[in-house]
Amino acid sequence: MDKQIIKVTLKTDNPQVKSEFKDIIDKLDFTELIQPDGAGFADVLVMELTDDLKKDLEFIKSVLDSKKSKVFLTSSQSRPEIILQTMRMGISDFFPQPLKKEEIERAFERIKEEAHEGKKTRQGKVISVLGAKGGSGVTTVATNLATSLSRLTEENGVGIIDLNVLLEDVSTFLDLSPRYTIAQVSESIERLDLTLLTGFLTRHPYGIYLLSFPDNIDEISELPPDGLKKIVNIMRTAFDFTIVDIPHSFDPLTVQAFELSNFIFVVITLDVPSLRNARRLLDMFCALGYSDDKIKIVVNRYAKGSEISLKDVEAVLKCQVFWIIPNDYPAVISSINQGKPLSETAAKSEICNSFEKLALMLTQGAEAQKRTKRPKFLGYLLRRKAD
Repeated sequence: MDKQIIKVTLKTDNPQVKSEFKDIIDKLDFTELIQPDGAGFADVLVMELTDDLKKDLEFIKSVLDSKKSKVFLTSSQSRPEIILQTMRMGISDFFPQPLKKEEIERAFERIKEEAHEGKKTRQGKVISVLGAKGGSGVTTVATNLATSLSRLTEENGVGIIDLNVLLEDVSTFLDLSPRYTIAQVSESIERLDLTLLTGFLTRHPYGIYLLSFPDNIDEISELPPDGLKKIVNIMRTAFDFTIVDIPHSFDPLTVQAFELSNFIFVVITLDVPSLRNARRLLDMFCALGYSDDKIKIVVNRYAKGSEISLKDVEAVLKCQVFWIIPNDYPAVISSINQGKPLSETAAKSEICNSFEKLALMLTQGAEAQKRTKRPKFLGYLLRRKAD
C-alpha cells in the first residue's frame, strides 16, 4: 500500500453512516478517504447493503475477484445468514448498525498489520490447558489467565480456543454468545487468512477473542487434518498469547493442539486420583518426545495444611510445581455465576493476584513476577481495567 497509507472508499447513500465512517477515517493517521471514481483502486471498500441483495452480492464478488480491494460491509439488517454468506465470500468485516467506533478502528488496524506482515510477523505463544481429571478447574484457569494476559498485552489482545465439544464452557464463563464457531471456520479452511478468521472470533470487552465449538452437534464439521494447525498459526500472528482449553479426553485434535503449543499446563488438585492421572499424562508426554520445559504443573485450589503437600506432589511427579493457585471457592463460583473474570469480581483477592503474577511472569519473566510483591505495582495492575 502506497506510503503505508490505506486508501478507503465509501459506497453508501446513508448520510449518517457516511459521516461516521468519514470521521473515523479522518481521525486515523494511516487511512485516507478517496472518491469512488478516483485514480487507482482503494485498499478498502466500505459498502452498505441495500434492499437489492442479489445485485449487492454480485458487486461484492466482482470486487473480491479483482483482488485489489478488501471489503467492509455494514447494514441495519444484521441477519446471521447474510453475514455468514458474505464472510464466506471473503469480506474482511461486517459492522452491524448502530456502528461501534472501536470495532471499526480495530478492523482498520488489522488491515494495517496485514500490510506490514511481510516485514515483521508476530509469533505469539500458545498455551494448552488441560486437567489431570475432570473438575480440576481448567476453564477457570484458562479464562482468568487469558484475562490477566490481555491486561498486559492490551494492544494485541489474547486468543482463546475452546475445544470442548458441545459444552462451550469458555463462553459461559465469559458470558459470551458466539455467533460463529469452529464449524464455520471448517467450511472456509481452504481460504482462511487472518482477516477472515478474525471475523469468526467473538470478542470479549477485555480484549479476549474466542473461537468455540458449536453447541449443536448437527453443526459440527470435522476439521481437515491440518485445520487446527492453520487456525493456530494464524492466531499466533494476531495475538501474543493464544490459550487452548483442552477437554478431558484425547483424540487427534487435542494431540495436534499439544504439538502446536509452546507450553502445556497440566492442572491438578491435591488428591490421589489427580496425581495418578498427572503421572500418566507426564509419561505420555515423555513418550511423545516433549521436553520438560514444555510441561508445566499447575496446582489449583491449593490450601495450606492439605493432607497431600507440594513436596509429595513433586516426589510423585518427579518434577517441580510450576504454579500454585490458591483455593477460593466463593470468589470463583461468584465470578462464574456472573459470567465475569476474577479481575472484575474479586480484584483484590489472593487468587486474582495469583493469575496476575502468572501473566506477568509469562510476559516479562521471573524477575518481573517477583516485583509484584510491591504493593504499588500490584495496585497498578489491578487498576488497569478501570483506566
